[in-house]
Amino acid sequence: MRERAAALPTRWRLALLGALGVALAIGAACLALNVFENGQIAREAESSLDEALGWEASNGMPATRVANYLLLDEDFGLVEDEALWYAELDERIAAWCAHSAQPNAVQRAVLGDVTCYLELTYADEAPAAYPDHWGPASQAARRERYLVAYIDVSPQLAFVRAVDVAFGVIALVGCALAAWAGLRMGARIEAADEAQRKLFENVSHELKTPLAAARGYAEAVQEGVMPADEAAQGIVRETDRMARLVDQILGLARLDAGAVVLRPERVELADFVQDCLMPLEGAVRAKGLQVELELAPGEVELDPELMGHALENVLSNAVRHAERLLRVSFDGQALVVANDGTMPRPEDVDHLFDRFRTSEGGSTGLGLAIAREVVELHGWQLGARLEGELLCVRFQVRV
Repeated sequence: MRERAAALPTRWRLALLGALGVALAIGAACLALNVFENGQIAREAESSLDEALGWEASNGMPATRVANYLLLDEDFGLVEDEALWYAELDERIAAWCAHSAQPNAVQRAVLGDVTCYLELTYADEAPAAYPDHWGPASQAARRERYLVAYIDVSPQLAFVRAVDVAFGVIALVGCALAAWAGLRMGARIEAADEAQRKLFENVSHELKTPLAAARGYAEAVQEGVMPADEAAQGIVRETDRMARLVDQILGLARLDAGAVVLRPERVELADFVQDCLMPLEGAVRAKGLQVELELAPGEVELDPELMGHALENVLSNAVRHAERLLRVSFDGQALVVANDGTMPRPEDVDHLFDRFRTSEGGSTGLGLAIAREVVELHGWQLGARLEGELLCVRFQVRV
């Protein structure tokens, strides 16, 4: 049984726990309400009966109900000549008293669909409560008769039952909502666990590559098959690559943890884009790319450092894959970075911003993943699509 519970997916465990928690909470509240209300009804009935019979209320509560009276003979039959009329309930109470009544004690009588609290006493013991409409009975007649005061509490109990039904409906709805919330939360936890597992796998794989290359250069020098200066250059290159990868992973971790704080400023976007292009000028010239800038004037609010890092990632990716053309345009609402060259497959376009997406050139995809996280942190949107022979990455700007 424990093995089955352990094998149950997280989403279902959270769904069951959520539904059980809601059911227990509402069940406890309903039980507490029933105990309180039933106790309150009993105490109020006892006070009202004590006052009706002329006794002092034992619980100190004021009387809230007016009791009805019955006069019974020594055989617990209704005294017909002393009352104006008797209802069916009176007959049922008289029959109940004949078998179950205890003198001078408040009792609860369940008579089919009617519930009453009643108290029976000898008529001569409660002279203050002897109803006037029964007439001036002699002391001898009073000793041979019983006086019953009763209160019908069926309406109050019906209200409690209605509240119980309402609690039941609330419990069903609450359990369903809690189970749904548990499923969603569990799915997110499972997705986070799966993402963390893949992250560890991908990080270990990506770090092994430059480490293996650096080790290869070192072993080549050790075996005398490569000059030391050439091997040193290779080791430096691989360690730089590893350092960039570690920086990117740490950047994603900070974004995921919510540790990145935006410091927005109003900037002229055209100037901002050109500043981001300057570090790539050498790579653009080396590839002989044609750069087209179509930047409309306009200011936007952004964090220059974070958005600059994101835009540089997108621009460097475009320069790396472009063959002849790099185009950057801004129309006042959207910033678009487009490049020609080898295009991804249409089904792969939606995955360009996935973490650790390995491209044909060996890129890990972390740069574009970081760009998307930063853009969304600004409240912008980042997407990509193919337009003819161009791959267009679109920043939907919030002006």
